[in-house]
Amino acid sequence: MTEFKLDLSNGELLIGGKRAVLHCNHYNTFLQRTLVDALGDKMVEVQIKISQKINTEMLRNLTQGIEDKKSAIEKIFSALGLGILDLNDLENGRSTVSNSHYALNCYYKFGNQKEGVCLFATGYVRAAAEILTGQKKDFFETRCISIDPDQNEMCVFEVRT
Repeated sequence: MTEFKLDLSNGELLIGGKRAVLHCNHYNTFLQRTLVDALGDKMVEVQIKISQKINTEMLRNLTQGIEDKKSAIEKIFSALGLGILDLNDLENGRSTVSNSHYALNCYYKFGNQKEGVCLFATGYVRAAAEILTGQKKDFFETRCISIDPDQNEMCVFEVRT
């Protein structure tokens, strides 16, 4: 597997040969909220598709030559600090994320949400599905910790039929 490469001389983090920019969950939460508040619901799918495109490229590069791509994709998600991704039910159009610090951050900053907020994770799951199954599948977050952490102990992503 291609490793994460930190190039201190140029001040760059390369993941799968692509320059990466990481922000804390606080920055990302407010950025996402600002875009959706300003431009409406159409920004939700735009952000998911951007995540899907970026993650498809990154994951293809990182998993070249790896036999157990599913395990590698799950580990990369965790290494990025996004939570614990479970792709075991991907063939049935379902995936979960537990310990989503992003969903919890949205809940603690803005209270109970009306719908799922894990747009980056949704794009990541779509990218994982494309790489692992060879088919593009439109996953959507159907349950989210941010809606009610007492009721939802994990975020659930499913293909809508």
